[in-house]
Amino acid sequence: MNIKEVEKLILLVSDFGISEIKVKTGENYVYIKNKDDYIPHSQKTLSSEEIKNHSDENIMLFQSPMVGTFYRSPHPSTPPFVEKGQIVKKGEILCIIEAMKIMNHIESEYSGVISEILVEDSNPVEFNQPLFRILPIDKKKR
Repeated sequence: MNIKEVEKLILLVSDFGISEIKVKTGENYVYIKNKDDYIPHSQKTLSSEEIKNHSDENIMLFQSPMVGTFYRSPHPSTPPFVEKGQIVKKGEILCIIEAMKIMNHIESEYSGVISEILVEDSNPVEFNQPLFRILPIDKKKR
């Protein structure tokens, strides 16, 4: 990858509001993260058994704030923002909803564990449609 290609990637990240992009070409690897969107992601996950040990009454539905198309990752070739069992922090990006050609980063309203992902990637979603089941960690939001 040459410098011109890297510059194009940087412009892509900036112009389209992409949070991060990872590109591997042969042995070359480029990782670009938009500092304005930077939120440290928690990579700790819980097993299905650990999730089952919690009462279902504590699990909250995270609903879509808008109508649009649901995307689990910033690009089809990149990993999803979150996976089942992953611990997320308040403000961490859960998904993208595209509405009127604008990519909206949807952030978690509270800290918790993703217990279920209710929508398939690239599917349309409605306002207030449940997207995720989250077991809250923040006791104030229970």
